[in-house]
Amino acid sequence: MICIARYSNCIKQKENDFYDVGGIMTKNEFLKQLSDFFSDKGFICKKMHFYKEITSEVLIVFGLYASKYGEYYYLENGFCFKSISKFLPFPKYNQLNLNCGRIMFDKGKALCYNEFNENDMFMLKQKLGSVVNSMSNISTMEKEKMIQLFLTGSFNESWYILGDETAKYFDLPRDVFQFHFVQS
Repeated sequence: MICIARYSNCIKQKENDFYDVGGIMTKNEFLKQLSDFFSDKGFICKKMHFYKEITSEVLIVFGLYASKYGEYYYLENGFCFKSISKFLPFPKYNQLNLNCGRIMFDKGKALCYNEFNENDMFMLKQKLGSVVNSMSNISTMEKEKMIQLFLTGSFNESWYILGDETAKYFDLPRDVFQFHFVQS
């Protein structure tokens, strides 16, 4: 059984519900380890989203969601700019002003927890740690420098912004990007 809690560890579970007989991670252990990772990095959790305020203006957000097609998860990440977000205090991954796309594992695969062992989880945590550090550093940049990282593809080639407010925030003309709208 998985329970979601607001400000403590996000995932609570029964003891001995970690790895199956072959050393492959169970769903509960996968979720627990991700929750613990983000908690240790100073994030708070709400409904499988992890939030960290980097500056008075910027939240970085990671959103975990299960696939409808198999035993795997997707993890998306991005930035929420508090002065323009309509979805505060806890925007979902598809409501972020600047969405950086999915965190992929092992050459573009989704996060297939039923194929993970301890080494795979270690590698994923290393990758996530690097992404968290990069996003934290980017969050402290002036917004003109921040958007240049994305427009030039220096930080991430797969990203989108949410709506007119974000375009205006970055002083971007409409012909630079394709809009992404989310209904509340």
